[in-house]
Amino acid sequence: MNATLITVLENKLMKAGMGRGVALVWGSFLNVWGGLLIKAHGELTSDAKWAEFVAPISGRPHENDLTVGLYHLIEEIIDGAEIDDPIRDYEIKTEEPIPDQTRRGSRSRRADFKIKRRYANAKPNHLAVEAKRILAKSEIKSKFLGDEGLGCFLMQDSPYTRGPVGIMLAYTFHAIGDFTEDIVTAITNESNGIEIGQRNDRGQRIYIALRKYNRTSLKVSPIVIMYSSLAFPD
Repeated sequence: MNATLITVLENKLMKAGMGRGVALVWGSFLNVWGGLLIKAHGELTSDAKWAEFVAPISGRPHENDLTVGLYHLIEEIIDGAEIDDPIRDYEIKTEEPIPDQTRRGSRSRRADFKIKRRYANAKPNHLAVEAKRILAKSEIKSKFLGDEGLGCFLMQDSPYTRGPVGIMLAYTFHAIGDFTEDIVTAITNESNGIEIGQRNDRGQRIYIALRKYNRTSLKVSPIVIMYSSLAFPD
């Protein structure tokens, strides 16, 4: 566990209005998720594993291809951990229906990842992740920050979580180019959120920006979105 990053996230979340204890819990949660994602991404993009992964896929992998590929590897990492490893307290799901007052069954909205952290003497924490494949700079605004991206956490129609933290994850490809700086610029220029942190120098791009959004129209608490980015081979 990266204690330095936990402290950074804790301080940023406190800046967003969380109490120290709550901020520490969420900082640790985000750090563990980031560690699992980095490890799964490293395994998936290794030469042998990537060749096996893309063999049945025609063209560039789609968003769901990458999400499911990462999901299976994260599950393997958790299942293979030592019995006393705290990551065994985390449960990862993909495409799980979001509870809602009006949608039922196949009409339910579904987050790309749902992460649950279980505690011995307290209610579990839940974290939702929305992933978007970006193939062009124009898709940052239209897809990543649009209704089907960031809007999943901010719109009246079944927000992915009523909790205080969510994640937006960008999938990019090496051959197209690194859109990280463009993503940060687009996030900075959009008017709704309040910037509470950026960390552009981390190689894995697990945390490139943190932004707080007030959701008064939804009559729920504000949310901090952690923006992340992963690049894949072609």
